[in-house]
Amino acid sequence: MSRRAALALAGALLLAGARAGAQVAPTPPAPGQLPAPAPGAPGAGATTALEAWLAQPGRVVIERTRALPPIALAGGAQVALEAVVAFEPVREHERALGVRAELRGTERSGRAALAYLDPFEIDDLARTLAALPGLEKLERTSGAASEIRHVGRDGFGVVVRLVPGAPTPDRALRFAGDPPLDLPASDAALAELRRQLDTARGFLFDAPAR
Repeated sequence: MSRRAALALAGALLLAGARAGAQVAPTPPAPGQLPAPAPGAPGAGATTALEAWLAQPGRVVIERTRALPPIALAGGAQVALEAVVAFEPVREHERALGVRAELRGTERSGRAALAYLDPFEIDDLARTLAALPGLEKLERTSGAASEIRHVGRDGFGVVVRLVPGAPTPDRALRFAGDPPLDLPASDAALAELRRQLDTARGFLFDAPAR
């Protein structure tokens, strides 16, 4: 297979993955949702719109959350997702939405153990997780060592490494750092992550306004 054909197939697999995960649809614009700040290099510590909004001082903030069950990773580590809707009481139509991911069971603490995803990043990561099996199969045909990764603005994402002759790929969740922290993740953990991203998205966009 030529490289051009392989790239075309990879793009088709990503689209197919999005359609196969019927629960993952493009995020509609939320009324009054604040625009994202100018993007930086993925994983380089660029601030997400959600974190930037939460960090602004001098105002009353209401933060509504839905915590999801922690997802077990290797070595006793866990990642816990929390869907977040934040707004000012007098400006409820202007909201900041997204997901906060907390790393537990490691030496990291405070901000170093957190990652934020804006709504479009929730969708993008879910689509990537759906497409991974097809992308892995495609890369195996190349016969070369390769890496498949999807990392968001805050450095959180998934990394898959394929080594010729190895029976299975090495799959990991990534948190930002220098170097980044990659935590081995099972197929079940990645499947649960995708399911929880769908659940978080439902909380952000499908729940009736209160």
